[in-house]
Amino acid sequence: MSSAKQCDRCGKLYEITFLEALDYKENWWRFVLWKDMHPYGDIRLDLCNECKKSLAGWFEQGAKMGGEK
Repeated sequence: MSSAKQCDRCGKLYEITFLEALDYKENWWRFVLWKDMHPYGDIRLDLCNECKKSLAGWFEQGAKMGGEK
């Protein structure tokens, strides 16, 4: 079974199957973003695989720099 989504970052339409979501060789697939809409709760932001990889790279680069700007 698959699910059609639209990336909230780049706007790309994408489809993902259960097996594609579980790429255990990489950690980028674990990134999930939630937007706090207080006092109305939160919403989950959908990211395509390319944007998830970009986000993971951004976090990893910051970790290598020791968190400094």
